[in-house]
Amino acid sequence: MATSDFWKISESTGNSSVVGGDMQWSMVVEKLISQNSHNEIGRDVRPFYLGPVHPIREMHENSYEEQMRRRTIQLIENQELNYRDMERLVEATHLLRCSKTPLLLMDKATILHKYKELESHFPEYKICYAVKANDHVEILRILAEAGSCFEVASKPELLKLLDVGVEARRIITSHPIKSPHFIQLCRELHVEYLCIDSKDEIDKIKRIYPSAKTYLRLEIENPESSWPLSDKFGLLLEEVEEILNYAASQNVNVCGLTFHTGSQNNSSESFRRALTISREVFEMGKAQGFDMTLLNIGGGFPVDYFEACRELSDFQKTISEEVEKFPNPERLILQMEPGRRIVAEAGLMMTTVIGTAQRRGKNWLYLDVGLFNGLMESIGGIKYSYKTNANGELKNWIIAGPSCDSMDIVDRNVLLATPKIGDKVFILSAGAYTTVYAANFNGYLAPEITVI
Repeated sequence: MATSDFWKISESTGNSSVVGGDMQWSMVVEKLISQNSHNEIGRDVRPFYLGPVHPIREMHENSYEEQMRRRTIQLIENQELNYRDMERLVEATHLLRCSKTPLLLMDKATILHKYKELESHFPEYKICYAVKANDHVEILRILAEAGSCFEVASKPELLKLLDVGVEARRIITSHPIKSPHFIQLCRELHVEYLCIDSKDEIDKIKRIYPSAKTYLRLEIENPESSWPLSDKFGLLLEEVEEILNYAASQNVNVCGLTFHTGSQNNSSESFRRALTISREVFEMGKAQGFDMTLLNIGGGFPVDYFEACRELSDFQKTISEEVEKFPNPERLILQMEPGRRIVAEAGLMMTTVIGTAQRRGKNWLYLDVGLFNGLMESIGGIKYSYKTNANGELKNWIIAGPSCDSMDIVDRNVLLATPKIGDKVFILSAGAYTTVYAANFNGYLAPEITVI
């Protein structure tokens, strides 16, 4: 890869608060491992780039540092690279060279870029970031300052948001089974919107928070998603009328509905099916005397993992077509709950090879991170992309975590260069549902998070 490729940054969203666009993690890693990789990992190169643009420092004209300094100055002078972008990329490279593993590096500009991308495609919607995707306090602060709303499911998530200054009016909870204590907390803090999908939940809300604005959770079948979210929660269409009748009998206000088409959903048609059902539910609510105006389309928008995903514009087109079919669509309060879409591609996980083995003709590669301390979604169908600074023979590997549990297998048939002990493996698009799932099982720690 040419040096100039590393510095290439996708176009800015045009918002002055966003420096550049998405962090090109693949390029960062390629650059890191392409230049004398084994000698440079662990070496602090920041002084060579983060000083003045024209430093007085004398270097040998053929040294790697001098070549990179000259190339950086050229890119800045040609307006191909913003100086702040250069600082950001160099800082990322330094952290990847010098940090202990496992490490999850999160890029602020990518988080903002993904948030603004959703805003531009869905300007009428309140974007409620699903805190469960990555609840690191700095990520919450970044999104809060950008104007995001939030979706929570528990007291700790709610309190984290309050700690960073998010007002209760910007918080909803779409968990349809909540503890009485959590409902009481929502009442005390004036979190108005609460989700329901059962008579028990209606009873709890009537007893604890009768003035809450409730909304139904629908179950939407979607075999196209990598992580379906059916069965455990949600109402089938034929179950809705009974719940609406019961809510009306208990004087619990139902103001709308939500659904979730499944996480990492690569089918825009699933939204068409969901919105068709939603229109029927709105009519059923009207027949019960409810003024249903809240339409929450959930999350599920996909990201690039092992394969490229469908463009956001495809989803926007389908969703807009179906929403326009609602009676009086201008009265709708529109919400969405993206999580993965905002943070996944902002994250790069760096791990260390702690062992290799050949067992019954199969090659095993052991990392210091596995299912239990950061990569739990691997068991549910999420397939990551991997890069390594190793330069040995290309082989297919079974990638396993460090624990003693035989279930701790992250991936199979992964083509990588044969590594040595201590080599690095970089996992792309690792910003969502990694550290939040992690436990220190068997004494292996979850990755530390650094936001740049």
